[in-house]
Amino acid sequence: MVKIISFIARFLSMVLKPYIPQRVFVSKSALAYPRTQQMISRIKILNRKAIISYIPTNTPPRPNLTGNALRKYLKETIVICTRSAKYMEVFASPGNISENLGIMGKLHFHCPLQCNFCYLDVAGRGTPWNRVYVDLEKFYEQAEKERLVYKMILTFWSIISFHQKNSLNKAPKIFKKICDKTIRKNVLYKRQGIKTDQEAIRFLKRNSKNFCNQIDIKITCKQEAQLKRDVPNYYEKNSNYPLSINISEYSDVLAFDPITNIMDELMQLVHIDSDFRIRFRTKAANIQNLLKYDGKNQVKITFGLNTEYVIKKYEKGTASLTERIAAINALLQRGGYEIELAIEPIIKYKGYENEYRALISRIKREIDLTQIGSIKIGTVRYKTQLKNYITNIHPKSGLTSTTQQLCKPEKGDKRWRYSKNERFKIYKVIQDELKSVPSVKLGLGSENPELWDELGLDKTDIHSGVVYQYTEDEKNNSQE
Repeated sequence: MVKIISFIARFLSMVLKPYIPQRVFVSKSALAYPRTQQMISRIKILNRKAIISYIPTNTPPRPNLTGNALRKYLKETIVICTRSAKYMEVFASPGNISENLGIMGKLHFHCPLQCNFCYLDVAGRGTPWNRVYVDLEKFYEQAEKERLVYKMILTFWSIISFHQKNSLNKAPKIFKKICDKTIRKNVLYKRQGIKTDQEAIRFLKRNSKNFCNQIDIKITCKQEAQLKRDVPNYYEKNSNYPLSINISEYSDVLAFDPITNIMDELMQLVHIDSDFRIRFRTKAANIQNLLKYDGKNQVKITFGLNTEYVIKKYEKGTASLTERIAAINALLQRGGYEIELAIEPIIKYKGYENEYRALISRIKREIDLTQIGSIKIGTVRYKTQLKNYITNIHPKSGLTSTTQQLCKPEKGDKRWRYSKNERFKIYKVIQDELKSVPSVKLGLGSENPELWDELGLDKTDIHSGVVYQYTEDEKNNSQE
């Protein structure tokens, strides 16, 4: 096994082309961290002509560029800085979708990869710089406190679910705001912050009625009395669900790793802290730092896969399909890593159904799917702002042309998508191809609950083992 891992590592190191920045902006606050100089040294090895500039804040002067010229400039640039805002936040799960509750840890912001359809190109209120945060100690300190925050967030979820006698498909409206602006804030107070489970339970008893009112859930005085009695039980049940921080919602951490070396440091934390769990999604294959460590069953990696056509045409700068599969197999051999696959976004083009069918066949041949936890599939989905951006910046891509037959956003979703019938058809193709591998759970990515039901998929799997909430089993138990 050691020889196989070593061979794959050598193969990847020879064929992978690392991201090479042309310029680096370094904030004044970042200079206090040795990581900053280490990153600059690695950049200089990759590109000795890289321009290093020092700035007083985290935000460089915006170049006088627009369109493709601005995008190229931003992709070629790294900002090394510290993070002034909190590292952790609840993911909002926007739109009429089924999606798991997630805690995001913003280790980086934006991405050096150049996928034509990426929502990060229009994310944020300002210029989407490639920001790499170097105050990892602050991230880890907040990650430790987030475990208490997380139990409180899960308990609040349980309160809503059991009061409504319904399983929640995703985070309700205003849920994120309450969790991020109130619950977490009260835990992170330095002097009078919540520090124990008992304090957390008392806080939830005292405030949950008001929280529910903010979500337009009315609680009577009688119901509040029962709620206060139920909170300790909800809290205890949710204490069994460990926090796993998603460090890749706003960037691809492996794409930056040859420069940041962040995965080496994170894996060291995994090995000294059995409660430190991370997860991330990637289209890169820079796994050299991961192969040095056993994952300790504390690291979940979702590899984004797609057809060769999509990767070559739309996923610029990413690893090839062969390289991604090699990385998956190396990590499965190394052990301790939970690997999931995501075939997203599925994109229409001539013969695409056959090509996605062939992709599944290749995955079945080359990856031991009995070791894969789940496969998630989903089609393209664009906010109007992103659709317009793609049209302007990638006019020849065809991603927003009339041949794509994108349907106008439906109420409550605000996303341009293929028609429901078109999505169902391609999902069914993939579902049928995977019938020979019953051990793999199939799920949909950011998709309407109705499509889960029509495909016979169990959308409650999303939150199974994640949060304690009302289910049919709970209903039956209460009636016995």
